[in-house]
Amino acid sequence: MKIPVQFGALDAAGNWLESPRDEWFVRGTEQRRFAIDAVESAAESRAPDPRGKKGRAQTATAQSAAAPSMPTRILSPVSGTIVALDPDIPPARQRLQFIATDAPDDNVRWLLNGKEQGRGARWSWLPWPGRYKVELVDARGKVLDETAVEVRGAGVRQPAR
Repeated sequence: MKIPVQFGALDAAGNWLESPRDEWFVRGTEQRRFAIDAVESAAESRAPDPRGKKGRAQTATAQSAAAPSMPTRILSPVSGTIVALDPDIPPARQRLQFIATDAPDDNVRWLLNGKEQGRGARWSWLPWPGRYKVELVDARGKVLDETAVEVRGAGVRQPAR
């Protein structure tokens, strides 16, 4: 089936990642909007939805004003995520983004296998092969949420013990 698709804005000036166009999809796999995580939140608040609905950021803002705040949770990555490192991409370009919902910026910490690795609602991690338990904790050390992530290597070996 052929449907119109849009791409998120690249910057505040409204430059698009790519021009809107029609694309072909197998029925049930269609996707009307494409974006990069770091760009999507800004683009969503500005760009009108082609179906005439408010963007996700606008809707979320309206809902949060009307409803009590939700508990802080890990939005991304979801538990059970498997990341495969690509040997053709420089390691510094293969960061994994951890995102928490409704997190006060300075009051949450990210623990990776029990060791603090980051602070705030977003954390960018340079992955290394292995299995990890990621915990989001508050200022008192109370676990707010946790997730499991596995990183598969690109020919990287663990050091000999």
